[in-house]
Amino acid sequence: MSAHRSTSWLFPVALTAALLAVGGTVFFLMTGGDDAKPAAALPEPDTTVPAAPLVVSTPAGRITTAADDESGNTVGVSCFLASNVGPRENFTIKPDRTGRHDFSPTWKAEGYFCDVFEVGGSQLEIVNPVSDREQTALRASEYADDDIASLFSICADVNPAEDYLKPGYAMTTEQVSELTGALVLCPDQPLSTKWRQLIQREDRPATAGGAVGDGPHQVGRLVKAGTYTTVDQEGCYWERQSSSGKALESKFVAPGAKATITVRSSDAFFLSAGCGEWKRAA
Repeated sequence: MSAHRSTSWLFPVALTAALLAVGGTVFFLMTGGDDAKPAAALPEPDTTVPAAPLVVSTPAGRITTAADDESGNTVGVSCFLASNVGPRENFTIKPDRTGRHDFSPTWKAEGYFCDVFEVGGSQLEIVNPVSDREQTALRASEYADDDIASLFSICADVNPAEDYLKPGYAMTTEQVSELTGALVLCPDQPLSTKWRQLIQREDRPATAGGAVGDGPHQVGRLVKAGTYTTVDQEGCYWERQSSSGKALESKFVAPGAKATITVRSSDAFFLSAGCGEWKRAA
């Protein structure tokens, strides 16, 4: 075959292609009248309704929020999977309109040893808190720097064999604070019941005058049943807990709003994070 191919065949082909692009009428004229077939009908649009997102039930069943206009960081995490010893899998953790992040993709996939690799679409390993809930989680964790990437890793990870979950493990005060920060960020995490059991070991007393500060408080010891309020807080998360680590009720209150909790005599613990000083109502 000659190296130089004739291009005389390109013209009729190109002309036909161009006329076909114009529409069915031109096609009818080109093919000779009555015997022409009509142009093919356009395909029907896809009206399939996307499947509903996975809904993960919460231990409390009544976890609510008083803030409805928060946003938060969109964070990419990379995890090993319990069912796969191969490479890591990436997940995107997004906040909803209340500032609650949806970690359910990693929980459903059984993500282990998760690490942050992306924040807001950029390759970053540091997560600076931007929403009220994230800021409260940072204060509860008592981290020295302005980075809550570790809390995202803890929330994404559902490995039940972590050292701190083993029987007899002695939690430090710093670890208790870190788990409290994780509870603020992901209170319905599959391991959260065990987290609460660990946190309850560090009972923090009430302050002088009967005021109650942040931390876990055993009900009936220094914190009595009754109604407590706090004002001028910067973002407040609280829980009523059973002795087994179940969240009986929990709530996040936006900064500046008055927070109120009624502690019941049947409650085992009351957990406060970022709420400041609670005072018993008269």
